[in-house]
Amino acid sequence: MGWFGGGGKSPEEKAKEEQEEALEDRHEYNMDNYDYNNLTVDRNYEQQMLSNELQRRHIANVADYQDKKAADSWDYAMEIREVKYNAQVAAYNKSEQLYGAQIGLNQRAAGLAYDNAINVNKERQEQLAFAAAKSNIAYQKTHKDLRYQRHRNRLGIERARDFTSLQKEEATLKNQANRAKAAFDSQDMYVKSLQAKGKVSARGVAGRSAAKTYQSVVAEAGRSAAALADSVTRADSAYNLSMYGMDLDLQYKQADFIVSENKFHSDIDHANQSYDLQKQEEAASKLSIMRAYDHAISKVGYDQFAANVAADAKRMSKPSLMPAPPKPDAVPRARILDPMVPIYGPEPIEGVSYSGGASGGGGNAVTGAIGGAMQGAALGTAIAPGIGTAIGAVVGGIGGAMGLT
Repeated sequence: MGWFGGGGKSPEEKAKEEQEEALEDRHEYNMDNYDYNNLTVDRNYEQQMLSNELQRRHIANVADYQDKKAADSWDYAMEIREVKYNAQVAAYNKSEQLYGAQIGLNQRAAGLAYDNAINVNKERQEQLAFAAAKSNIAYQKTHKDLRYQRHRNRLGIERARDFTSLQKEEATLKNQANRAKAAFDSQDMYVKSLQAKGKVSARGVAGRSAAKTYQSVVAEAGRSAAALADSVTRADSAYNLSMYGMDLDLQYKQADFIVSENKFHSDIDHANQSYDLQKQEEAASKLSIMRAYDHAISKVGYDQFAANVAADAKRMSKPSLMPAPPKPDAVPRARILDPMVPIYGPEPIEGVSYSGGASGGGGNAVTGAIGGAMQGAALGTAIAPGIGTAIGAVVGGIGGAMGLT
């Protein structure tokens, strides 16, 4: 005991006191560490809550901005849709106006073509009518000329017959006159011969002188009688020859009249056949004119229909309003999970080894800050790369300021 300096403490006591002091110091340190850990947990919790709130607001602002941009894009698409539709309607209306104008032009062209076809048909009908009238006039004139010629031929044969009869009567009268004159001359010569004989006898001449005188008177009477007989004979021969000539001339004239009659009938038949053929030709021409007119009318209708089809082919189809672009949905808001409310661990017990720890402490806070930054960056990048990078930078900056990096 004295070795310890009388009232001094033994080494065991000093060791025990030192151990107790060390335990107290350790306990105080553990309490300080405990308080510090709890304070860190509280600060990390509050910082995480503040970071989550900032992240919520930023993501909400970004989502609102995206909603507005989507709404603006949708409004712009609707305006473009309306402008396109109005342009299509304007083009359609213009097409309809042009179509109506083209149909009107086609109608006018068809009207002009119809008028032209009618005019051509009318002109051809008039030409055919004039030709028919001319042919009818020529036919009538031919008939009349042939009939006039026939009348002249008949008058000629009648005249020839009458003149032949007159000539025969004249020749007969001349022959009778010659015969009468010959008879009178014969009687006159006979009287003269008797008178000559009487004169010879009255003179008393006899013998050869009387005979010679008588013979000369008889001879003279014979010569006169012979001459008279010859004259009568020749007159009869001339009369017969004249009568034969007149009969022969009349026969020739009658034969010529028969020929003219045959020619008349032949010409009449030819004129009738020509007239009938002309009528058939006129009928065929009329049918041809009508066929040409019907064809022209059909061609005009076909051309008008073809022009209308071509005009219709150029028409624009009636526009229909395009379906509206899908109305943008609201951007989904991020759901950020707040950290659990921190639960403090048991306080250090003096004399018991203290390991420390608390729910929602520093490690959890760091993990929450980094996860929030990564989540914000990923979401922002998916929506808008620049915004997502900015979110990640902001959250990362906050974590660094808090000593969490």
